[in-house]
Amino acid sequence: MSGHQLSGTTLRERTAAAVADERLRGNVARAVDRFASHRLRGLAELDDGQGGGPDALRRAARAVKADVLARLPDLLEQFADRVLDLGGHVCWAPTAADARRYVVEVVRSTGARRVAKSKSMATEEIDLNPALEAAGAEVVETDLGEWIVQLAGETPSHIIAPALHKDRHQIRDLFVDAVAAPADLPTEPAELVAFARRRLRDVFLGADVGVTGANVAVASTGSIVLVTNEGNGRLVTALPRVHVVVLGMERLAADWHQAELLLALLARSATGQRLSSYTSVVTGPRGPGEVDGPEELHVVVLDNGRSELLGGEHHEMLACIRCGACLNVCPVYRQTGGHAYGWVYPGPMGAVLTPLLAAEHPERDWVLTRILWLSGTEIGRNRLGEVDTMRRYIYIHGAPDEAPMGVPSSIGCIRMRNAEIVELFDLVPVGTPVEIS
Repeated sequence: MSGHQLSGTTLRERTAAAVADERLRGNVARAVDRFASHRLRGLAELDDGQGGGPDALRRAARAVKADVLARLPDLLEQFADRVLDLGGHVCWAPTAADARRYVVEVVRSTGARRVAKSKSMATEEIDLNPALEAAGAEVVETDLGEWIVQLAGETPSHIIAPALHKDRHQIRDLFVDAVAAPADLPTEPAELVAFARRRLRDVFLGADVGVTGANVAVASTGSIVLVTNEGNGRLVTALPRVHVVVLGMERLAADWHQAELLLALLARSATGQRLSSYTSVVTGPRGPGEVDGPEELHVVVLDNGRSELLGGEHHEMLACIRCGACLNVCPVYRQTGGHAYGWVYPGPMGAVLTPLLAAEHPERDWVLTRILWLSGTEIGRNRLGEVDTMRRYIYIHGAPDEAPMGVPSSIGCIRMRNAEIVELFDLVPVGTPVEIS
């Protein structure tokens, strides 16, 4: 376990600060409402070719993930063999510390001065950036949202949109203060993006090592699939001499048929898109006659507690595709954003993953995050199975109420005012479950 423990603060303090920040709450609410509405439209377009619609494809995706988890050791071995056959390197990392040590050694051994990173929650989980910086490397996040929170000295607030808690005026002011942007830089999004693009282009061109995560790894071909909307992932993997991938061990598909299905659901569930703007595939290091791509490819297969979940009570959480949809409908996340949760993974999915992957995190700090919106578990699971595990973490439930974004009100949801969230510890004794009706 590693990641960003917000030391020196308690859940009560972080939550109180968040719900008192009207600007933050407004920024978060607008962003998650937009994601949720786009998701509904995107899923409405789905059809499995037999009239089954999105539910049929979600059932198929759940079957895919069940198959992958049932064969995970064999598929991991197959994937590693393909990577090695292609000329890549594979590191098996039982812990976050093992993963950090390997990546730092790769950077040191190559004499790298600058590391360009694409957005990766796995690298956030292992707290990679401070380790690389301590080894003397300059580390630059190249995803726009990740760059924004890096400049602000923060961590991601959402697993899909790291800086959704900030508005364009705050971002402009940050650029002026942190990277000497012109004081008259417009706050129009296109102008802010253009400024960031100009500043980051030199990073891409001068990086010695590129570090990414992986949305899917295809066992049959040893391929890494990256899903982005900015193109930075493609530059990070194509230009630096060395590419390092930090892969959560469960993020596999057996073949391209499975990968295609998961990617179609991931894009729609995350942002409502039919397909992300850039779906990039890396299969081995640069081959003879190829003009771009890394000379070296290193894949770090991260366990960090995942193998202990296989076959156990929380086995199905390994089927989570990290789309972020459950965050977008969670009433607690809507009021607090992600930083109040205190670790890498916020929202309903984080409420389950953090106690499992960050076992020493104080149990008391997770009472808040175990309050979930029942329709949030319905939406977040994509019928991949996490719903049963998530419901074990619900400690309070409320009467059915009108649910936004077209979710049937019969599902029921928790309605809590800000003051009730802050005073949660006074409402429910720690560790007291409430039956879900």
